[in-house]
Amino acid sequence: MKLKSVVIHEIKKLNKVMEAEEYITEQYMDKDACSGIIEKLDQSFQKKTLKRAKFSEGGFKSVISNFSQFDVLNVSKPLTTKLKNEIKNVAPAKGGYLIFCRYIIEDEFFAVFIVRNTKSEILKQTNNNGKQAWDINATEYLDSVHFAMGARINLTILNDANNQDRYISLSMRNNRYFQVF
Repeated sequence: MKLKSVVIHEIKKLNKVMEAEEYITEQYMDKDACSGIIEKLDQSFQKKTLKRAKFSEGGFKSVISNFSQFDVLNVSKPLTTKLKNEIKNVAPAKGGYLIFCRYIIEDEFFAVFIVRNTKSEILKQTNNNGKQAWDINATEYLDSVHFAMGARINLTILNDANNQDRYISLSMRNNRYFQVF
């Protein structure tokens, strides 16, 4: 995998209120630091039951006019705002971290994954008055294997005028919110 760019924004649903907030980042993530997470997300995405599609009007097409050349940071901001506005009045919608990335694995892809932090426990060895013991510490981690939603656009197919294949892949779980894209 050759990672070209990664941007992360966040949408938070407010407790017991039909409202949401967005946290927009102003810079790209370090590609080297993100490469492992993006590889895990892509591998997990490929294992999910997928639906293939083409663009409808609006969504991505209203933000990205040229899919052969676009800036991920600039297009991710209005797409995040559109998704926030779409889900803010949907009670079961939870929001999460939106990871926008552009990468190459034979073909070139532009993907959006929504992931959430997951709480877990870890065992930690301690020394209690000279006696070995174990403590359980709560921790939070980014769940890159069981992501909430995902959409991946095959830019190689989309930008090939002679190819009529469907170029969008959606994870089947909760993909109705990706209609905004």
